[in-house]
Amino acid sequence: MGTRNFVVNQCDIIPEEVGYSSETIIKLDEHFKKIVNGEKYYGGSYLLIKDGKTISSKSMGALCGYENKGEFKVDTIRKIASITKTFTAVAIMQLLEEGKIHLHQPVAEIIEEFNNNTHRDITIFHILTHTSGLPAMVGSYFEPYPRWLEFEREHWIKQILEGPLSNQPGKIWAYSTANYGILGEIIARKSGMPYDEYIIKKIAKPLGMERTFFIVPDELIDEVSFGSPDEEAWIKRRNEEGIPLAYAPGGALLSTAVDLSIYGQMLLNKGTYKGVRILSRKSVEAMTKNWLSKDVKTYCWGAKGKTVEFGLGFDLNKGNTLAHDGFSHEGVGRCGMILDPNSQLAFIYFVAMYSDAWEWHANLAFRDMAWSGLL
Repeated sequence: MGTRNFVVNQCDIIPEEVGYSSETIIKLDEHFKKIVNGEKYYGGSYLLIKDGKTISSKSMGALCGYENKGEFKVDTIRKIASITKTFTAVAIMQLLEEGKIHLHQPVAEIIEEFNNNTHRDITIFHILTHTSGLPAMVGSYFEPYPRWLEFEREHWIKQILEGPLSNQPGKIWAYSTANYGILGEIIARKSGMPYDEYIIKKIAKPLGMERTFFIVPDELIDEVSFGSPDEEAWIKRRNEEGIPLAYAPGGALLSTAVDLSIYGQMLLNKGTYKGVRILSRKSVEAMTKNWLSKDVKTYCWGAKGKTVEFGLGFDLNKGNTLAHDGFSHEGVGRCGMILDPNSQLAFIYFVAMYSDAWEWHANLAFRDMAWSGLL
């Protein structure tokens, strides 16, 4: 395909004016070019924001991975996968603020299927923090556990609850998309509107995130980044059939680097953006502090019983050496949103892959390089 070059977008301010090194941006750009010009990636974009000002906005490569449909841009629409979970968590906190739920409420009070001896003690807190004991995500364990759940549309809750718990609630951190399907059901029941409608109406639209969707409008489908014909067919099939509630809250949103930067800035602003309040200051503070004791261990992705820190829907940047007081989430395919309230630095990136693999130089390296530029 030949060497790809950056599309450089206009920024708000010179980096040094907000205490950031221009030399670091040059290094970050070179690293990004090396990644996207490799064999495993076809395009990408990133936004670096300091003190609410954009100091670097870049994109490069192809819109799609299998035919020429244009260039990848900072407003290119692409799956954000598990970053969707943070929107679900924000919705849960909104309902908490309205007095419709409470954090340590048993799920059985809302969803009758949990009202049995195995699941009765599972609370919203356990679901939100991946400590429920419900099935972990496939791939998070290297041994054969857990089995793949191909969710049914009608009986998916019963399906998730089949068999014993992997551990007692509150004891083990095991990353679980199934957990967030349950949260989506809670949101739908307590808000009185479909989960996907709630997320768009109560979070995306008020923030002006005009290119964030569960169902992409027909007129914008040619502006979506697809890695393969199968991925394109999957998205188009979702548009026709709708998205199963079991799956949507854990990974079904599509968005852009620009829209995610708005969402991230809202969180750095303690719940508000351009005069619109999405969450209270105290809710954001609660979501971004560690809620797990040192006794809670994880065995996901080869962790072998390590202590884990996790907020209410947010990873507390255990993978970022330099932004050690920040919070984040990433998604397969690959994208990330890393936010640091102490330095008021936000880093949003898409590195569009042909597969859903994970590589440290396309994730951890970006994160540490971005924070190394603080003066």
